[in-house]
Amino acid sequence: MKIGFIGYGDAASGLCRGLVTEEGADIVIYGRDHKKTSDRAAELGNSEKYAVVKELRELLDVCEVVCVTVPCSADDEVFSQIVSLGVRKGAIYADMCSATPEQKKKNAKAVEDAGGRFADVSIMDAVRKILHKTPLLASGSAAEDFRKIMTSYNMDVSTAGDEPGRAALVKLCRSIFLKGIIALAIETEDVSRNLGVYDEVFDSIAVSWDTNKFMDYMPKQIRGMKEHCVRMKAETEECLETAKSAGIPGYMTEGTISLLGSLTEDKMI
Repeated sequence: MKIGFIGYGDAASGLCRGLVTEEGADIVIYGRDHKKTSDRAAELGNSEKYAVVKELRELLDVCEVVCVTVPCSADDEVFSQIVSLGVRKGAIYADMCSATPEQKKKNAKAVEDAGGRFADVSIMDAVRKILHKTPLLASGSAAEDFRKIMTSYNMDVSTAGDEPGRAALVKLCRSIFLKGIIALAIETEDVSRNLGVYDEVFDSIAVSWDTNKFMDYMPKQIRGMKEHCVRMKAETEECLETAKSAGIPGYMTEGTISLLGSLTEDKMI
C-alpha cells in the first residue's frame, strides 16, 4: 500500500525509518524543499521502499493513506492545498499535526465534503525512540480503518471515537502537563546552577521519583525543549487556547509559553 507523508521533519523521518522495514509499505514523501527532503530521506537506505516527489499532486494521485506531518502553523494551508488539488475518493487523510480540535474538525469537513476520509491522529511520544512503533491516538470517521491499516505494519494505534478533534484534545491536555513540568525543570536548573546548588537540588528531586529514571529522563527532556523551543511554543499556545475554551485561565500554561519565548529569543542571539 502506498502511504504518503506531507512534510518530512523529525516525526515523519522517524516513522518512515521504521516503516521501510515492514513488508508491503510503499512510502511516498513530499516536502516543499525537494533537495533538502531528498537528502534527508536518503537515510532510509532502501530506495525501492520509498520515493520523494517534487509536486504534491504526485503524492495525492497515488496514495491510499496520506499523513500530514507539518508544523501546526501550516496545517490549515496544507489541507486547503489538498482539497484544491483534488481529494482521492476513499483515501484516508491523517492529520498528524499538533493543531487545535477546531482546526481538525475544519479539515475533516473539507476532506469529507470532497469525498475523502479523515482521521485526526496524535503522536503520543517522541518518535526518535521507537520510530513507527510510537503510540498514536486516532479519532474521526476513518480512525478505525486507519488503525487497521497501520497496525498491519506493526504500528501502535489506538482509537478515541469517531469525532475529529478528540485525539487532538487528549494530546493538548496531556501537553499542558508534560511541557509544563519540563519548563519547571528548566527554571529550577537555571536558578540552582546560578546559586551553586544544582547537584543537591536535582539529587533531592530525584529521590521523590525513581532516581535512575529521573536522571535519565529529565536532562533529555530539557535538551529537547531547548532545541525545539520554537515549535513547542507554538504547540503550547494551542494548549492555552484549549484550556481557555474549557473556561480555565491557564496560568501555568502561560508561564510555560513565557519560558519557551525566552528560550526562543536566546536561540536567535
